[in-house]
Amino acid sequence: MKQIRINTGDVFEVSLESGKKYFQFIGLDITQLNSEVIRAFSRLYENEENPPIEDIVTGEIEFHAHTMIRLGYKMGLYEKIGNSSSNLEENVTCRQAVDSGNIENRIYTDWVTWKTAKEMKKY
Repeated sequence: MKQIRINTGDVFEVSLESGKKYFQFIGLDITQLNSEVIRAFSRLYENEENPPIEDIVTGEIEFHAHTMIRLGYKMGLYEKIGNSSSNLEENVTCRQAVDSGNIENRIYTDWVTWKTAKEMKKY
């Protein structure tokens, strides 16, 4: 079984049918199950391209997400390609619908927001 050590700033490559994309581990969110937070980059690269890590991490961010990096790595969904501490964000704003468990709801009106590793605020 694959083992991996994950550090803040690690960059991962995801192979897709249409090319490849990248994401970066930016930290742990102790507010939300101590989960790993990533930022995924928008640009789709050709399979033959091998961009410098600094070009990747200064690219446009498509989204942030809480995830389990080790599990995806063990499943072979992506590969770690390096590390960069450039442009690392702190305190990413997160949100969650409190009433999202109700399948009859189509419009959520009960939200909590927080910055990573900070207290949640209900709206």
